[in-house]
Amino acid sequence: NGLTAVGLGATQTEARGVSWNTATNAVTDIGSLCCSQNVVYDMNNDGVGVGYTGLNFQTFRAVLYWGGQAFDLNTRIVNNPQIGQSLFLYAATGINSAGQIIGMFGSSASEEPLAPGRVFILTPVNPGT
Repeated sequence: NGLTAVGLGATQTEARGVSWNTATNAVTDIGSLCCSQNVVYDMNNDGVGVGYTGLNFQTFRAVLYWGGQAFDLNTRIVNNPQIGQSLFLYAATGINSAGQIIGMFGSSASEEPLAPGRVFILTPVNPGT
């Protein structure tokens, strides 16, 4: 709706994903997965955000921020045993109102999420299907 901005907030010890209401100036901590760097790139109108967390200086993982919690998207992939083994979703950069997520992925040899690589799209499925 254009009223919410997302990004990176910081405490003295870590960076956390935040949303900011541009009408009221209210800032909401929307969570962190771990570690010292948690960034939100996009948020849909349902308040679900996507971004990445930095596990260390060169290792990144795509993250979903939902209900005050952060989830590693690599652990949510079904029917692709390579994801989380030899391929990694590094950064989720967009989410739409249907919950589809886009981002970047690559092999374990390319640990940098902003390096040229491959693009993914994730579509939510009903757990019963």
